[in-house]
Amino acid sequence: MKNLLLLFALLFATHLLTGQKVVKQNGKYGLMGTNGTMITPAMYDAIELEGSLVTTRLNGKIGICGLDGQVIVPNIYDRITWNGSYGMTEKDGRVGMIKRNGELLIPHMYDRISWDGSFGTTVRDGKVGLVKLNGEVVIPNLYDSISWNGSFGTTVKDGKVGLIKLDGRMVIPNVYDAIEWNGSYGATVQNGLLGLVRLDGRMLIPNQYDEIELNGSTATAIRGNTRQEYRIR
Repeated sequence: MKNLLLLFALLFATHLLTGQKVVKQNGKYGLMGTNGTMITPAMYDAIELEGSLVTTRLNGKIGICGLDGQVIVPNIYDRITWNGSYGMTEKDGRVGMIKRNGELLIPHMYDRISWDGSFGTTVRDGKVGLVKLNGEVVIPNLYDSISWNGSFGTTVKDGKVGLIKLDGRMVIPNVYDAIEWNGSYGATVQNGLLGLVRLDGRMLIPNQYDEIELNGSTATAIRGNTRQEYRIR
């Protein structure tokens, strides 16, 4: 209990030494230190203290400054939504991302970004791509859709289907009308005929058949009355 009281006293003393408060002068807001001096001029339409950062609003735009009054992010954004050290920003109808130190990670060029862990699916002018949390573009915005299953993504581009990896490497080009996956094997459709590919992109059976039957390490490809055996493992 004594240690807890001592810790509380230290925190309270620190707050007194470093405390700031929002003041209003002539209808505008600024930040004042404990000694009564203005840290920031009373020039903002609104100020909100958020830990070690100060969110400011000026002429409808949002910015960030430190508790020392130093401007970290100028008032240029329509919205900033923080998630830990990262802030999703909106500017002129486009979305980007900054760090708390003001560093621009993702420029404002996307219509939206949907995050899943350290990867973000981006949409720009109706086309889908992928970025990393550090701002690196992994997949440019070329595709109509990307459907992820683990580290592989089925892509659709101009009505054709392909396959891409999470690191951006194209495994199967967008040349098929459809791909139906069964484990590591994909039945491909091209011009109404069936073929077979592996998850690593290797073509096992060309698109020349009406039906394909998988039989363990082999496959039977059927076209009319013709049956062709293929070894697939």
